[in-house]
Amino acid sequence: MTAEERRRVLDGIDQGKITVEQGIALLERLMSEDARAEEMPGESAAGPGSAGESPRWDEVRARVRRWSRMALWAGIGLVILSATGMFWRLQTDGIGVWFLCLMAPFLFGVGWIAWAGGRVDG
Repeated sequence: MTAEERRRVLDGIDQGKITVEQGIALLERLMSEDARAEEMPGESAAGPGSAGESPRWDEVRARVRRWSRMALWAGIGLVILSATGMFWRLQTDGIGVWFLCLMAPFLFGVGWIAWAGGRVDG
């Protein structure tokens, strides 16, 4: 509710165009409309379909989930590649320097999966 809307209602009461009860009801209705507008961030003050409309929150959430899934699959790919390398080095040399070196990307990939998996679900 803007100051001008409030002033119009109060002027209407002063001039006797509306009763005090009607003015109170009108002010309460204007305040409840403002509260509803604050609860719906996906729509601009001009209303849906206007030129200044911000992107709908559902579309933004879907886009974030898509990107999070891509990060999740990148982490899975990293884990698979490093685990394959670790297996190959274990079979050829046993636990050696290269096996331990491949453990770093493997653990990084596991952490990446945990981070991206939490973003996809949330």
